[in-house]
Amino acid sequence: MKLALNILLFSTLVFSQDTVRVYKYYNDINLLLENSDESSTNEQVLIDELEQLRNNPVSIQTAKRNELAKIPFFTSAIVRKIMRARDTLGITSAKILQEIISFDDRTMQFIQPCISFKKNQTNTTWLPQGYIFRSRINKELQQTKGFSEHLYGGNTFAVLKKIYARSTEYSAGLLFQQDAGEIFSHKYLSGFFEFHSNDIVEKILIGNYSINIGEGLLLSRASSISKSGNPVSQIKKRNAEIVSHLSSDEFHYFQGVAASFTIERWHLLSFYSDRNLPATIDDNETVHSFYTTGLFRTDNEIKKMYGVREQVSGVSTAFEFNRTDNIGVSLINFRYDKAIENSLLKLSRNESSTLFSTHAAIIIDEALFFGEAAMQRNSNASGLVGMLYKVSRHVSLSFHARLYANNYKNPFAYPFGENNGITNDESGRYIGIEVTPNTWCKFSSFYDEFALKSASAFQLMGSEKFLRSELYVNKQFQLYLQHRNKSKEIMNTSEVTGFHFIEKRMQQNYKLGYTFRVLTQLELAQRYELVNTAYSISAFRGKGMLLTTEVSTRNSKSQLWGTVRATVFDTDSYDSRLYHYEKNVEGGYANPPLFGQGTRWYIVLGYDISSAITFSFKFSETNKVGVTELGSGDDVIQGNLDDQLTVQLDVVL
Repeated sequence: MKLALNILLFSTLVFSQDTVRVYKYYNDINLLLENSDESSTNEQVLIDELEQLRNNPVSIQTAKRNELAKIPFFTSAIVRKIMRARDTLGITSAKILQEIISFDDRTMQFIQPCISFKKNQTNTTWLPQGYIFRSRINKELQQTKGFSEHLYGGNTFAVLKKIYARSTEYSAGLLFQQDAGEIFSHKYLSGFFEFHSNDIVEKILIGNYSINIGEGLLLSRASSISKSGNPVSQIKKRNAEIVSHLSSDEFHYFQGVAASFTIERWHLLSFYSDRNLPATIDDNETVHSFYTTGLFRTDNEIKKMYGVREQVSGVSTAFEFNRTDNIGVSLINFRYDKAIENSLLKLSRNESSTLFSTHAAIIIDEALFFGEAAMQRNSNASGLVGMLYKVSRHVSLSFHARLYANNYKNPFAYPFGENNGITNDESGRYIGIEVTPNTWCKFSSFYDEFALKSASAFQLMGSEKFLRSELYVNKQFQLYLQHRNKSKEIMNTSEVTGFHFIEKRMQQNYKLGYTFRVLTQLELAQRYELVNTAYSISAFRGKGMLLTTEVSTRNSKSQLWGTVRATVFDTDSYDSRLYHYEKNVEGGYANPPLFGQGTRWYIVLGYDISSAITFSFKFSETNKVGVTELGSGDDVIQGNLDDQLTVQLDVVL
């Protein structure tokens, strides 16, 4: 505790240089993740997606609409502005781009590694023009129950290796991952080979990939952020179509072949996937749940590894009216070789299911209108509509309405909503606003009202309000204040009678933070957060607090970089837990729930051995007060300390 409090007074080192490194956007990535209220593989996919984009910047000068749409915060309206401006004025620098799209300095700093202003090379070659190699080892320093009782067959190290190569004609990658406790034969492999060109055949990909189409009602990659990530633009999906999968997420991807074609204004996409999914299966060969953790250490976990075969095929076509206005139709068909009976799907063995959708996006003046409708056999239609409207240079508005039918069952969808990608039994209305009256302050807010169905078919109502104020006193000092108020009906069970009843769960979060650039290379940051939870019928109440201090420095002349953060937390229970996204080695992700009473601190250090080789590590420690064990199940640790060490080597050629 004393060590953590001392670090709270001092703290971190963070370095950035001109080459693409994750530590360059350590602070800026909080634009997407600072309001994350849970830890999930979806955010790890987002980290991997951003890293891949920064290793392959999109050319503002020559990129097509779907390539520009990959860039964070680039809506269809912004893409249209860019495509029009580069044909008339030319966009040759970040300063010119910023004037056209009216992004603030912080957002521009975030997207700059994702873009370039070079024109595509006219000379094509199959010879590799760049390589990326990564080797990472992670170890839990305390022994868990799974190792002490010899429940796991593998060693105590988690290993990840990744290699990626690209040329003007292709890109290819391979990822190897073996979790702690797994034996070598139960490792995870992911790879792809992608051919791309500017001709009729745009892209052919063989291997692991994901598909994004429309607004996510039919197909969407499971890369999402917390609903309070960006109050205006978060309702609109970025339509990036075929995306290679080189992520440590072992579940959310397709495996097979995908291709896209362009003939003048027509765009066509088709794909086929055939893979085995891990699942929980009963004695009657019926799947009751899919197993998404990617951990295969114990006999029980290994039994789930190749649970059910999934076959998916699909086709999508779209017509562009004027580069950005478009309308499209899509169709997918899928089947499983075992019966499926879970909360989302109910299918007989080898029964096929076909889903159809149509989507559109149209820009009128400064307003973008978009929507998608989808349905499947014997189901009602599901749909959503939305609007992003740039009222003026200082004010932006957004609106979203959704109605996801009770019998629309789609395991590949991930639209905007309250239910974390589940597409059935939800309706809602959303409005967001962002106001930037001048260069030194910004206000953003949203209100979301929704209705969900419970397992017993009762309708559960809820709403969420969010308000954030940012004050830029000068280039050195930024202050922010944030309030989040969520009220949601839930189904609960009486401990006395065992009867089910509906009650309202209410949660309020308050955040106050600042960043202060003490020197050119030295920045201090602190954050204080409070949470209060209450229930309308049961007597349970909860509260919690979190205090974090961090100092960062950016010095392009130094080869040494790093960060240290310390956090003190005190919550009544897991129900009032708090999250704070952590910095990590490049490509790593950590957002652990903090509950109970204790401290957590970590240090990330790295050294640029040369312009191409970087060595880095992260050490983290959680210390809880008044407990004799941490974790649950086979991952229980005896004692109140949880220490982890990660070591990584990156080579970029």
